[in-house]
Amino acid sequence: MNPLTSLSEEPLVTLTFGDLLDQAAVSWPEKGAYVFCETGSRLTFKGLKEQVDKLAAGLLAIGIGKGDHVSWVAGNRPKWIVIFLAVMKIGAVAAPQDLCFFEYAESTVTNTLKKAEVKVLIVEAREDGSTPFHDMFGTTEGVERGAPAVEGLPHLTTLVTIGESCHRQCYTLAELQQKGEDEKLQERLAELRPQLSCHDPALLQLTSGSTGLSKLVQHSTHAILNSNRYVALALHMDQQCRAVFSTLFCNVAWNVCHPIITGCTFVVPTTDAPDAEDILSAVQDERCDILYSLYVKNFYTILHHPRLQDFDLSTLKLGKRKHIFTTIIFTNQEENIQGTDLMHSSRELTPNITSENTNYI
Repeated sequence: MNPLTSLSEEPLVTLTFGDLLDQAAVSWPEKGAYVFCETGSRLTFKGLKEQVDKLAAGLLAIGIGKGDHVSWVAGNRPKWIVIFLAVMKIGAVAAPQDLCFFEYAESTVTNTLKKAEVKVLIVEAREDGSTPFHDMFGTTEGVERGAPAVEGLPHLTTLVTIGESCHRQCYTLAELQQKGEDEKLQERLAELRPQLSCHDPALLQLTSGSTGLSKLVQHSTHAILNSNRYVALALHMDQQCRAVFSTLFCNVAWNVCHPIITGCTFVVPTTDAPDAEDILSAVQDERCDILYSLYVKNFYTILHHPRLQDFDLSTLKLGKRKHIFTTIIFTNQEENIQGTDLMHSSRELTPNITSENTNYI
């Protein structure tokens, strides 16, 4: 029987992401969880937990808690992962948006934030302190922190910027993390842990809209965790695994948590969507053995890259590619890759436990 479709003897796990992160920080404290090639920054499990705990406590400090919806727009940078896990750790619901979110029409942005009932919105500030949110909706000067920021978005009460902003009513992410260093807030965070369940809503993901209007799909921690865990088992992703994360975090937010589940390392080529050369360079420089969440267009671009033979891909073993199952042969790569590698699709590997019923339609 196909090991990817047969029944598993592995029981379902009932931990929260906060539990997993705490365990990972104890099990592999100094091991790299995420490597960011463009900036050279590396997050160890211990360092990740410290940053997440500070931000989680900082969110509690400004009145954000279990069940609140937190949205953010950011590229593939360390802060994206920290925000994602901090939101999960307080039992709030993550609703990450596309990197090009503010390039959509104002009506689309408004409807999305309203439909998702977003209470907190986190955006990147530019060097001059401006933000794409304020470009679209205008200044919010005079609006008190904790009050609805924009007419038409009744749920949105808190704006946070990554980096310094010229808008004083906005919190900065650094400010929240500084608030979160308070011992009493850390105690509150610890006390919250037994009140959270893996069956609580954890993630709101917007569908592509290819079959009509976009819908919001709600996932629980239980669904995300166990889907990823079974994928990891099928791909043999363990503490020795180094996988190139080949797309934007926001596109497949449910996939970003493998490191705290299995102890593997995710290598992130660029802040923006990586191209074929970015991916190949990451494999070579970081000695990666898996291409993870690789889009079809990048897969074919890699196969036909004019300098494919110039890259050392000898460590590459397996790829997980969205939508299509196929077998690939790297011609003229005898010294780099021996034989044939299987490329597995997310549909083939992921169990039928990924989505929950939702009222956000």
